[in-house]
Amino acid sequence: PTPLADDSSPDFRPDSSPHITSTPRPGLSGGTPQALPVNLQDHLDSQERDILVRTLQETGFNRTAAAVRLGLSLRQIRYRIARLAIEVPQGNDANDEPA
Repeated sequence: PTPLADDSSPDFRPDSSPHITSTPRPGLSGGTPQALPVNLQDHLDSQERDILVRTLQETGFNRTAAAVRLGLSLRQIRYRIARLAIEVPQGNDANDEPA
């Protein structure tokens, strides 16, 4: 195998290295680079909340079915619902049985 070029090599060009990309990957950001979030934890919480809410809506707020779709346990999804302050319809604990 040939050694990887480093930036001190006369033949090194960042655009020619297979390990360095200067263009966004297609499909991830619509072709334009996105600004980095100011607060990573808030950004990740927002993304997680959006995914949980959408999945809960798709399952009729059946937490067991939503957990299965997301690869979580019922305990994990209940914890995340509480941590992210997601409001679920009252009396929906009976709907926590598998769909």
